[in-house]
Amino acid sequence: MQAMHIGLNSASSSSCSSDPSQVWLADSSATNQMTADLGNLSLASPYPINETIHTANGEGLTVSHIGHFTITSSLSPIKLNFVLCVPQLTQNLLSIHRFCLDNNYWLIFDAFYFWIQDKATGKIICRGLRSNRLYLIHSFSPLNSQQPYPA
Repeated sequence: MQAMHIGLNSASSSSCSSDPSQVWLADSSATNQMTADLGNLSLASPYPINETIHTANGEGLTVSHIGHFTITSSLSPIKLNFVLCVPQLTQNLLSIHRFCLDNNYWLIFDAFYFWIQDKATGKIICRGLRSNRLYLIHSFSPLNSQQPYPA
């Protein structure tokens, strides 16, 4: 498996909550959602095989557990299935591919913003600004009409 290993100190402006333990870095190369915090997982169980995640710098990190994470919003729950617990990670990683497989949402990016849009209703579930060339997705919450939004 491949993953990006990165430390972040800045927060993005997002219409989502700002609890730092629930910030997920959108990663187009990650094969699974990953977190260092076992407390993020429900139905967690020890990972059944000895598997290593390979980071961008070649470092190998061990997977300890696997579980699920459900984020509630006012519109519908957002499922993160098969989330790997990798205690050495410094940032939660959200696999864009896995996210789209597990949910009936589009994850849309442009040069400055991202949107999460429900495919069935067309409603925007979450949006935010790019920060330091990264798209940081905070725990999802209802949209706040006071947040900046592209025209």
